[in-house]
Amino acid sequence: MSHVKNAAICLLDDKITFNDIGPESGLVDAYFYDLDRPFLDNHIFLMYDPESKGKYVSSAICRMKQLDSFYNSRTITVHGKPYYVYCYTINPVINKLKKGAVICNNAQKLRLVNFWKGKDPWIVNNVFGGTKIIPKDDSALPLDDGDFDIADELELAA
Repeated sequence: MSHVKNAAICLLDDKITFNDIGPESGLVDAYFYDLDRPFLDNHIFLMYDPESKGKYVSSAICRMKQLDSFYNSRTITVHGKPYYVYCYTINPVINKLKKGAVICNNAQKLRLVNFWKGKDPWIVNNVFGGTKIIPKDDSALPLDDGDFDIADELELAA
């Protein structure tokens, strides 16, 4: 995952732990755009593999729906395999970060350093230097096979 995505996920909510997004969580990737829902341009999408055998999969999936910035979720199918996609509203700091600017207060910078210490050395070494992060263009959610379950979205609306 890119440095931008790593930083954005960390700053999404103070309740997020590394176990919620680490290799044992079932997190596949994070995206800033959903090609099926372009109107959600101030959101981030986290894609989880519910069939992953990671140690923290079930707790991560449960905890991620409890965050204050949680917007909605849906299940998509990519190449016949189901994935859970959780959508979160992003704050102005993450919006600027998405464009490459690291404009955080000291508390947010400390959170980034403490969260990623030993895991993403680039963030740890550059967050206080005002270095610009260049976002990659690979931040769009992959198109699904057209077979997705809207039950989660309807559940939220009820």
